[in-house]
Amino acid sequence: MEGEIGDFFKLIGKYSPPPVEGAGSSLAWGDPSYCERLLGNAFELSFSHHDSPWVGESGDDLWTELAEAFGPIVMLLRRLDDAVAAAFRSEMIELFGRMQTDDGVVLTRPYLLVLGTKR
Repeated sequence: MEGEIGDFFKLIGKYSPPPVEGAGSSLAWGDPSYCERLLGNAFELSFSHHDSPWVGESGDDLWTELAEAFGPIVMLLRRLDDAVAAAFRSEMIELFGRMQTDDGVVLTRPYLLVLGTKR
């Protein structure tokens, strides 16, 4: 995954335990060829690209929202000791600072909408 959202997930990954062997990546569902490979024999698929940005007034505000409501970060923070959690927070707010616009902090979140009709 590239761009701001790629940097966001790489930073989460830096502080996360390694995934279970063989689990794959949920991010693969954003690749039409992956979806075709898994579902294409049973479904006629169509794809469209969209964005659902996270917006906050500041990096601190966006961090607070994600630390309280974004499941992967909520669960990760429960696992980290205080010093490591503080470092994670600091790095994430620094990342958000690079996304500052006149409208606040905007983290683009591109996603792939997959619609399938059973064959």
